[in-house]
Parts: sequence; C-alpha cells; structure tokens
Amino acid sequence: MGLTSHNTGSVTATDDDGLTITYPRQGYVGTTDNGLTYAPRPATEFRAQNCDLSSQTPDKTPAAGQLTVPSIGVEVPVGISANLSALPDAPQTVRFDQSVPLGAGSGKTVIAGHVDYAPEDGHSTGKLSPFGQLHTAGPCDHIYAADAQGQQREYILTDMYTVPQEQIETTGIYTTEGNPALVLVTCSGPSVNDASGDDLFAYRYNLILEAIPAEVAA
Repeated sequence: MGLTSHNTGSVTATDDDGLTITYPRQGYVGTTDNGLTYAPRPATEFRAQNCDLSSQTPDKTPAAGQLTVPSIGVEVPVGISANLSALPDAPQTVRFDQSVPLGAGSGKTVIAGHVDYAPEDGHSTGKLSPFGQLHTAGPCDHIYAADAQGQQREYILTDMYTVPQEQIETTGIYTTEGNPALVLVTCSGPSVNDASGDDLFAYRYNLILEAIPAEVAA
C-alpha cells in the first residue's frame, strides 16, 4: 500500500482493491475516493510464520482479564460474549463464549473488538480503538493475555490476514479441536453501508490475527 503525505497532515494511500483512501491524521479511520469510511488494512499480510517460540517476560504483566500486545502498545480489557455481531464499545473486547477459554489444550480462543470508538451524539469520532492498531503488528510479535483469575498466557503471532466478513466461518477459527491458538478479530477495509446507533459502520473485511502458545522453559 503506497502512502503520500500532504502539508495538511493528511495521508493518501491506495489499497489492494484499487481504492484511494485519505486519512485525516495518524490513528484515525480514512475516507475513500467514493465517500466510504475505511478501516486500515495491514501493509503486508502473512501466514504460517516460522517464529522463535521462546517465552519473553513482558515489561508489564497484563492484569486479570486483560490482553496486551506490547510491540504496538495495545492493552485492552476482555469480557465474554455469546454474540460477536454486537460487540461492546471500545476499548472493551470479548471472548466468543463458544470458543475455548485461554489455556485450553486444544482449539482456538477467539477475542474480538471494534476497530474504532463508539460514535458520540450519533457521529463517528473516527478515532481508531486499540484493536484498530492491530494491523500494525508484525510477524512473531508476542501477545499476552490473563484470564479472570489472573493466570497469564503468552502467544506468538504467526498469521495476519483479511477475509470478507461473510466468509469468516470458512477460516476455521471457530474450532474447539486441533492445536491451541489465540485469534484476534476486528474490522478492516471500506464500509459497506452507513447505519445509525451503536454500529455506525459495517466493513467489507475482518482482520484476523492468529497466534500460537509460546514455549516456556522448564
């Protein structure tokens, strides 16, 4: 994705779908050349990275019920929800209650959050939420999460990709079988319709990050 800066502080980019996007400033959603709201997509997607899985002690241990990605400054509270289509306002995130809990021996723990903050007085602030920064994470970044009892888990990022929202179930992230993993989900790309109320926009893509457990030395 190419970027062009302007004297006003705005930045123009062209995405993989050929859309031209203008961001008013860093840390905000953009606007496409045809008037759609645009949530950032990763500059480079990656899959099945071969990472050093050695555990690293973070500078700050996440509190009970929190998730952190220290490399990009993300720190969010995590609740539990049965419905990922009606997420709580940012910065709150939720674990899908039909996914496995943190630390399960198999299956994927799915945590989702809004890409931007809730509208104020019916108008979008345009400011990206903490999960709105996930597109800036890189291969093999460490992710830390603590359950409600304070038990900490450490994961290493191996996959980051986008998928059309209507195809998210084809990704295999909703599984209670197989090797354990952590999955983070938010929105990405252009809006597909304008709405009112709590869900101001729906976006074309989901951004998905998948991470596997770190190896803790005996």
